[in-house]
Order: sequence, then structure tokens, then C-alpha cells
Amino acid sequence: MGSQWKGMGVSLLKIPLFSESIDACTEALKHYNFNVKEYLLNSDTPAYKNIDNTLVAITAIEIGLIDVLRSVGVRPTGIMGHSAGEIMCGYADECLTLEETIQVAYHMGKCISEGNLPTGAMALVGLTWKKALEICSGSEVAPACHNTYDSVTISGPKQAVFSMVERMKKEEIFATVVDTSNLAFHSKHMLLIYERLLRDISMVIPNPKPLTKRWISTSVNLNNSEQSVTDNKVTLCSGEYFANNLKNVVRFHDALKQIPDGAVTIEIAPNALLTPAILKRAIPNCQRLVIASSKEEDGVQTLCDCLDSLRSLGVDVKSTETISSLITVSPSS
Repeated sequence: MGSQWKGMGVSLLKIPLFSESIDACTEALKHYNFNVKEYLLNSDTPAYKNIDNTLVAITAIEIGLIDVLRSVGVRPTGIMGHSAGEIMCGYADECLTLEETIQVAYHMGKCISEGNLPTGAMALVGLTWKKALEICSGSEVAPACHNTYDSVTISGPKQAVFSMVERMKKEEIFATVVDTSNLAFHSKHMLLIYERLLRDISMVIPNPKPLTKRWISTSVNLNNSEQSVTDNKVTLCSGEYFANNLKNVVRFHDALKQIPDGAVTIEIAPNALLTPAILKRAIPNCQRLVIASSKEEDGVQTLCDCLDSLRSLGVDVKSTETISSLITVSPSS
């Protein structure tokens, strides 16, 4: 998360409801001395790029966006998240309160940043899952995210990933390293913080709820007959679920296959990376919308364009007058 978010984030704070959600996130983190609004308004500081701060900021923005959607009557019939995006699924599925959601993000970020993890890396490669398994066999690198049929993210020790990328390029296979702050998510490295993550998040969610049918999990195979939704905490919105999320493979490709043709999808994220990179190819027969983008300075306009598109597609969107009239509100108020 970099300074390119600043214009979009600050402009969204002009929306009273969004600003209230950010304030509620700050209140939920007051014991940790974390002021989310001040953090968003000062995105040029070096600390803004720290993984723990980034995760809180992303989650807070997503909470605010979901609250705005709820305020105009837009609620999902299906929910899925990619990697740590599953934190927001807990909020969208109403398994987590706002306070629980932002605290889960805070503790996950802290566990990662304070875990003294080995230097790692991840790379996006143009391979099928089967081929990625073959190429990575016997190495320290492993497939971590099954994005689409022929798009996989690999993860592992930094030098091993870089070497693998160079090898693939020589074989004319698409491969590019992605910026993950020298971390190898969904790899064996994550086992080093598993116990702390499980403990800390379980304290935030003492009474976990089961995932509803709306939540299409990308970290747990809920169709596995050996896993019981009622008996196994991994299949509840729990500490176990989120601790396993970081070390498990991301089954995004399998989840995408459950989206029916003609569906309307909205990417709830500040940077809108999945829609152009993955969703455009994976679900070509669906309407794919973004509600925010770091490429747009005016976050309010992007949000209003999304709501206008929803309305034109036949989605029942309540009056957005309170959103379009907020331009006079000062972000710092």
C-alpha cells in the first residue's frame, strides 16, 4: 500500500458513513494506540508501507466500502476472498462485527511483522496448477495460489523463487515476481507464526460462527466429507480458519467456477487488482465492477460510478443522494 492510495482514500473520507466506519475502526483499536483515520491521511510516512499497518488500512477501507453498500441496500448473494481478503468475507457474511474484523487484521499483521520470518518471495506464473506442481517438484518453491486455469502464484525462499522465475523466463513461460514485502505467504514459512496467530485471533473471536452458504471459501474445501461445519473449527469463522488461511493454498480458481454466468460481481478492494488481472479472463460472461481503485484520485466518483452501473444492470440501489452530496464534508473533520 503506497502513496498512490492517498487521493482515493482521502476523497472517500468525504462520505460521512465511510468516515464513521473508519472512526469505528479507530475506536476498536484504541487499546493498541492505532488511529486509522490519521494513518490514512498521512500515507506518505515510511511506516505506511509496513505489512501490519497496510493490512489494517486495507481492511478498514473495505469495511467502509461494505458499510456504504449496505446503506444503499446492496447485499451479496455470494462472497469470496483471495488470501487475506477472506478477513473481509467474515464481515460481509456477518460472521464478524466491525470490531472483530479490524482486530483480526491488526493481530494478523502484527504476527507477520513480528514473526522474524525468513526472507521470502512470491511470483505470478502462467502455468496450469498441474504443470506448476511438476516444475516446482523437488524444490523449495511450491504453488501457493490457484488463481485461474493457467495462472498460479508460487511461493518460497526469496532466492529460490527468483531462480525459478529466471528458469521459467528462459523457457519462455510468463513469470514475474510480485511485491509481498519479502514474505512468502501460503508457504511453510507461515507455520512459524501459526500458534501465535491462532491464539491471538481466537481471543478476538471467542464464539465463532459457521460460514453461511454465501461464503465460498478459498482456503478450506467445505465439500470435503471429512470436515464437519459444526464440529471442525477450521470451517467456522474462527481463529483456526484465519490461521489456516495464511498457510493453506488459495483455491480461488475452484471458487470462481461457482459464479454463474450473468452474475454481477464487485471487487471490494482499494486497488482493484483482481478484476483486470484475473476476473476478466476467469468469468468473461459476468458483469465485473470495481468500487474503488488506487489509480483514481477521486474515490467518490469511482464509488458513484459503480452504484450507477449496478442500477443500470437492474440491481435495486436505494437513493445515493447522501453520497453525492458529501463533497462539502472535510476529510479531517
